Amino acid sequence: RVSDMITIDQVSALGETTTVFSYRNIAEAETRSFDTRVTAARGPLSLATSYTYTAARDLVSQLRLPGVARHRATVSFNFTRAISGSTASIRSAFVGRRAFSTDAGQSSLVGPRYVSLDARLAQTVFQHAELSVGADNILDAGNASNTPIRPKTYYFSATIRL
Repeated sequence: RVSDMITIDQVSALGETTTVFSYRNIAEAETRSFDTRVTAARGPLSLATSYTYTAARDLVSQLRLPGVARHRATVSFNFTRAISGSTASIRSAFVGRRAFSTDAGQSSLVGPRYVSLDARLAQTVFQHAELSVGADNILDAGNASNTPIRPKTYYFSATIRL
């Protein structure tokens, strides 16, 4: 049980591409969740999976808490070659539908389920430096109206450890 919880909720939509979010105070809320994680490794390969079920609701309105998905699952595959300093990883997340409310919590909207996919390659150079390249949200999940997550992003990084 949580008292005086502050959350972010959708308050209005301005056209098809603009949505307004605002802070909302929830007097009493209850959340319950179940988490599980399984990992396995063999040689340079590893696999990790997880699943979370969350039941979260506003105890005053009896509506689901805004933005909280009931179901979330992840999977990641990793390859690590210690002798050469090479790593590769692919990870994916499934996020279930999330409820949002409008009109002071009276009507409910639903954000769609989505899948994100990320990939990263890294190479250690010398002893204290690493170069990496990657892409996040390769499937370009999300939209401005009800799933405001980072769009597809490509990156290159150089890390130096002193």
